[in-house]
Amino acid sequence: MTTRVHESAVINAPAAKVWEAIRGLDFKFWSIVASTTAVDDAKETEVGSLVKVAFKDGTVQKLRRVEYSGMFCLFAQSDSFRT
Repeated sequence: MTTRVHESAVINAPAAKVWEAIRGLDFKFWSIVASTTAVDDAKETEVGSLVKVAFKDGTVQKLRRVEYSGMFCLFAQSDSFRT
């Protein structure tokens, strides 16, 4: 059985400013993220690129960009674990 979660939000900011903040998957805007690390040599906007996100509570997630366009970015969580 596959579990999928879809979330959305309305952000009171210009679309270009929001896109600039999220497109690199570095999560600098999110205070609960301790660090992000590129797992492969792919460019930050390249489909297939993998990013490891370490949260301050010890949770680590790997996110793979599965789609990219000028309008939106889709990524998939490849695994999640706590250290």
